[in-house]
Amino acid sequence: MRFEIQKNHWAFLSLIACTLIAPMFFFFAETFTDKMVLAVVFLGLDLPFFILFVWVYARTYLLINNQNLTAYFGPFVYRVPLADIRSLEVVRKKWWKTNIQPPAISFRQIHLTYGRYGVIKVSAPKDEEAFIQELKRRTPLS
Repeated sequence: MRFEIQKNHWAFLSLIACTLIAPMFFFFAETFTDKMVLAVVFLGLDLPFFILFVWVYARTYLLINNQNLTAYFGPFVYRVPLADIRSLEVVRKKWWKTNIQPPAISFRQIHLTYGRYGVIKVSAPKDEEAFIQELKRRTPLS
């Protein structure tokens, strides 16, 4: 089953706005050299981050199949065997205590403990109750 995650639209829009500020300076540069430096900075640094942000935002979801919980986070894929999941906890992060740990891009997260020492933090799906019930049905969670 595929579960779409809750997305923090304001955080995404602010990241996109920050990456789009650099090209605006191009129009205010006075010399050709200044414009070339800004173009290199934009194309070399800013544009890849912009593409990564859009990719992560567009391709972040959770997938439960017969053997694995797979978390897709843009170009990154995290697989957790369902048999290894020991516990889950729903957490609401405070905006001032947020640290970016993929694949959690919203403030409401699910922390899964698996294996001996493994922990993964994923964004809570839109249908959180259905996700938890499906996970409990397929794992040794009580």
